[in-house]
Amino acid sequence: MRNFTTFPEMPDPQALIAYAVKAEALGFDSVWVWDHIFLGVEP
Repeated sequence: MRNFTTFPEMPDPQALIAYAVKAEALGFDSVWVWDHIFLGVEP
């Protein structure tokens, strides 16, 4: 999962869901991420 993406390049919400679903399928109880998943600026 890419970190620190900025506008206009934003993370794909479906990819974030896929990571969480895969982690759960592998038996993980949680997914830890950076404090800020989405970084951006006012367009």
